[in-house]
Parts: sequence; structure tokens; C-alpha cells
Amino acid sequence: MTDGPRQLGNLVNLKRSHPSSPSGTEMVQTTKTSEQRAELATMLGQFLQILRGFGKTADNLESMIMGFEWALADYPHDDIKAAMGKWLRTSNEVPTPADIIAIIDPPPPALDKTVYLSLKKKGTISLWEQDYITAFERGSVSAWRKSQ
Repeated sequence: MTDGPRQLGNLVNLKRSHPSSPSGTEMVQTTKTSEQRAELATMLGQFLQILRGFGKTADNLESMIMGFEWALADYPHDDIKAAMGKWLRTSNEVPTPADIIAIIDPPPPALDKTVYLSLKKKGTISLWEQDYITAFERGSVSAWRKSQ
């Protein structure tokens, strides 16, 4: 259960239920300032108003803010803001944190047979290209993506 944000210096602390902790709650710290949290809340609130949300309402806003803060805690606020702006310009649905992460930190390209064949024909190849060839030959898209 959320007790809401509490300000402690420059950190915003969120208290939420956690079944494995003795008190049933844990404090989740983010390095976002209260101004950054307010800006995130405003962006998400606007998304709810102007984008298709499939059941999401203003009543869900606080839990959305907490979820986005938790999932995006490792990313700089300016990168989050830019990614949310890009999402707004290119989509008509409310984003998930994973959507924003994919903009900030896109996955490497999928393995492609044409690229594989051209690298195999090439004489001298880089370490990156060798990793690509190895991943393709093993059929390991996940290994290729992890190496990036």
C-alpha cells in the first residue's frame, strides 16, 4: 500500500508494501528531486489526458509515477524527459516504463542472415563482427543482445 512520497533532503522516498520485509513496507529511494518527480507526474498526467490509456485513469496516476520512478531510476532525468517527448510525438497510447527504456537504451539490432553472410565473406573483421557471426551461428539472439 502506498503512503505517498516523503521528502528527505534531495531524495524522494516512496513507501510501498513489501511482503518480505518485517514491517510489510520498504523504502525505495530514487535520486530524483522533488522538481523532477513533479515534472514526471505532470508528463504522465498529460499522457493520461491525451493518449489512449485502455483503462488507465487519473486514479492510477500515483501508482504510475511510482512505477516509472522505480523502473527508470538508473536513467538521467533529461534522458527520460527526451524519451517521453519522443514517445508523445510518435505514439497514441500511454507508454510503459519499458517503452521509455527502449527509446533511451534501444536493444541491439536483430541478427540478420544478410549481414551474417556479408561478414563471412569479408576478409578482416572486428571483434564486434566476430561476436555477431558467433551469435548467429549459435542461433543465440539473446547472447548477441547481452554482449552489446
